[in-house]
Amino acid sequence: MKSNLIILTQAPPGGLAQLETLQALLTLASFDMPVTLLFAGHGSRWLDGRLPWTHLGQTPWNGIAPLLTSLPLYDLNPIYVDQAIVEPVIACQLFDFDNDWRSQYAKILVW
Repeated sequence: MKSNLIILTQAPPGGLAQLETLQALLTLASFDMPVTLLFAGHGSRWLDGRLPWTHLGQTPWNGIAPLLTSLPLYDLNPIYVDQAIVEPVIACQLFDFDNDWRSQYAKILVW
């Protein structure tokens, strides 16, 4: 079964809807729905461990790091990014935008 590609493009803290999207992805993954996650553009800032919203007590939702570190538990790995991150909160790898990448996924959703 082909995976669904979810591309998160908005940076925190303005991208609070992204947090809800991540929570929805965990729900999908808990029901064995195949999901591939790509943090792209400003969305890759969710993974930057140098920024304050990734740490406990720094935001209204107490940091995104605990949620991000739980992604592999739901088989949401590898986590893809479209650019290198200096100090990622979680292990991630660069997405391969080859000529045929779109055909590898059942659906592509961009938030």
